[in-house]
Amino acid sequence: YYFFCMYVKRWFFCIFEFKISKTLFTWLDMLGNKGNQTKKLNLLHSAVETDGEFFCFLMLIRQIRLLIEVKSGGKAKGAPFMVSKLNKQAANFSLDELLEIHKKLLETDIKQKTSASLIDIVTMLDLLTLKM
Repeated sequence: YYFFCMYVKRWFFCIFEFKISKTLFTWLDMLGNKGNQTKKLNLLHSAVETDGEFFCFLMLIRQIRLLIEVKSGGKAKGAPFMVSKLNKQAANFSLDELLEIHKKLLETDIKQKTSASLIDIVTMLDLLTLKM
């Protein structure tokens, strides 16, 4: 991690650089692949250790939103390799499946923020990973 701090007119500012692990992206890319559930869970747990459970949750929400956009006929924006990966991954899901996952993510987010959840975020990520 990198950070830079400076003092300007009675204010102290710090800028942090946060590098996302490759493990997190590997886990996200494996979602929808019905093979090797153990490997998916190991990647998730490694990503949680490196990047944190809430960042993994946030990135899962982002990935599902991108897949919904692709599956519903929209054009994903980004590097060509990323668009290609999204198109291949979206083929593993129906639009209804993606919308249902998105609904579960929303419900989980609300429960986490209102302290109404009976399970922690890592357990929820485990369960969703196994379903995908």
